[in-house]
Amino acid sequence: MVMPQIQIEQRFGQIGLSYTPPHFDIRTRQADLTIEAPAAELSIHTTPGRLDIDQTEAFADEDLRTPLDFSKHQAALARQTAAQGVAEAAQWGQRLLHIERGDAFPAWVMRYRDHMRQFAPALVPRPFSVHIHYEPGRVDIQAQVQPVRVHAQPHPAEIEFVPGQVHTYLEQRPEIRIIPPPVEHLVEMQA
Repeated sequence: MVMPQIQIEQRFGQIGLSYTPPHFDIRTRQADLTIEAPAAELSIHTTPGRLDIDQTEAFADEDLRTPLDFSKHQAALARQTAAQGVAEAAQWGQRLLHIERGDAFPAWVMRYRDHMRQFAPALVPRPFSVHIHYEPGRVDIQAQVQPVRVHAQPHPAEIEFVPGQVHTYLEQRPEIRIIPPPVEHLVEMQA
């Protein structure tokens, strides 16, 4: 005898997923930046050099004197010549006092025979008769550096975030089918 069979078919359900990824965006603007650098304050003070040239002796060697200096020089020469003349006269007077020696008078007469002016070339003005004195000048430099000023104005970041999404849907519905045995088989079984 054939046993009737019930057939059961099952189909599983399927879930579908659709996914939208998240979107993340960060935008930043450059900061506003200003830099101020004032010029340094600079002061320069100069003291000029000093040059002194003393040509008094050189001018005196050339007989280029002021009237007062020339008068003083001539007076000094006159005193010196007078003193030499008095000394020479006193010396000859002493020699002539002792004329008995016999050589005083002829020597007195002959004293000017060999007395010639001596000529000796000389450098005029004399070397090193010009005196030079120099004091160098000075330069005083003072600098005052000014500080650098930096101004920064940052801008906040702009953040945009769109979260991702997951959508679930039913791709395939679950299903159970029960198939009964054919009716003719059931009738045969009852009979």
